[in-house]
Amino acid sequence: EFPKWKWQVTVGEFNLNQEDYGEEVFEVEGIYNHELFNKKPLDYDVALIQIKPAFDGRGIKFNGMVKPACTNKLIQTTSLMVGELLVSGWGHLNESSSKLSDVLQKATVPLIDQRECENYYPCLITERMFCAGYPDGAIDSCQGDSGGPIVFKADNYTVLYGIVSWGHGCARPNKPGVYTRVSEFISWIQKTIYSNSDNVEQIKIPC
Repeated sequence: EFPKWKWQVTVGEFNLNQEDYGEEVFEVEGIYNHELFNKKPLDYDVALIQIKPAFDGRGIKFNGMVKPACTNKLIQTTSLMVGELLVSGWGHLNESSSKLSDVLQKATVPLIDQRECENYYPCLITERMFCAGYPDGAIDSCQGDSGGPIVFKADNYTVLYGIVSWGHGCARPNKPGVYTRVSEFISWIQKTIYSNSDNVEQIKIPC
């Protein structure tokens, strides 16, 4: 379903209409979907993309515009007092829009208690999902943001807490955004990386 030759990975992107400082484009070496991915409900909604090295043999170059997000499970599971999460993407600015944003958007949304999340979406929420958003709506991720990050700050780290997954509309009251819980997939991520890399000694998880 996802032939790698159809895809590219761009890092350092901000404005889709121009080349930004630090922006780089990489070809795709491989796409790895979770083997238990299920569309109904949208569970195990996670995938990894392996990039091809640049022409000089290197991978992604980190700078002021391009930085890694931490995937450390200990930090994720002991920092739930964070409350506020930051979601970003180029998705629709509202539910009625048919156009993606030209520039990267961001929004701050609160993490929702898991039981409350299950009450919003009966029989659809698993332990691999969580909700974030406001009871009255107004601020939310939207169509076109799927697959993007939702993060929080822990000390000097930016932690990848989740992945934009699904929801009912955008910013509707009592219909918060639903996200893939990254901490549930750390072992799968590490296994997938190491089993599909010829240079495992060069792999460094940010924190």
